[in-house]
Amino acid sequence: MSMRDVIEDLESGCVRGRYREEVLGHAEDVEDYFDSFEDAAEFVKAYEREYDMRNPNFDPEEYAESWYDSFGDMSGIVESLDM
Repeated sequence: MSMRDVIEDLESGCVRGRYREEVLGHAEDVEDYFDSFEDAAEFVKAYEREYDMRNPNFDPEEYAESWYDSFGDMSGIVESLDM
């Protein structure tokens, strides 16, 4: 295992330690739209603040997909939820 792999494992563990399991689960669903898993987790956290996770219509994946289809990247998605 290279030093880079060790560092990446440590960073991944730190990111996973900052978020609840529910957020991490949804972040895994939207990770492909974002540059990093941490960016995906930040989006899900912001989405959760805006929308109730207990609501059956809670669907950050649909929101992320729609955003990506509309704008071609994820720039500004977290800020749009924090307004």
